[in-house]
Amino acid sequence: MIRQAVGAIVRDRAGRFLLARKVRVDARQGDGAIPPEWGFVKGGVRPGEGVEEALWRELWEETGSRAFVLEAAFAEPISFSFPPEMAARLGFTGQETRMFLLRYTGRAPLAPADSEIDALEFVEEEELLRRMAHRESRDFFLKNRRKMGQSPPSP
Repeated sequence: MIRQAVGAIVRDRAGRFLLARKVRVDARQGDGAIPPEWGFVKGGVRPGEGVEEALWRELWEETGSRAFVLEAAFAEPISFSFPPEMAARLGFTGQETRMFLLRYTGRAPLAPADSEIDALEFVEEEELLRRMAHRESRDFFLKNRRKMGQSPPSP
């Protein structure tokens, strides 16, 4: 079974990108603790929940803020399969994540409102690409950077 999810590429006023350090997952079996990994704000769509409703809920849970403006929805999702151990813990074989581009309009520092995330940081593009834990997210970012007003990668 494929998990439906949402993800947010968030920029601040300076054009930096938000990274979240995930330390827990919503596990159906065993402890949800995972080795820390940096990535975009992401999370599952709950039964009966709309995609945009899930996006705003995840932003609140993972950043503690509602000060975001939706700039774009990407047509293509990020899709991947979970490794067998993670699939058993989550109860899903893979994930399809609908991605959105948002701008953070607040002035207060962001702080996670749940235990899945332990750190949030706005970083420049080079640092985002260096820290990003999952190849699929990094590839999605590079493929869609023009839609975000970013220059194509240099050869």
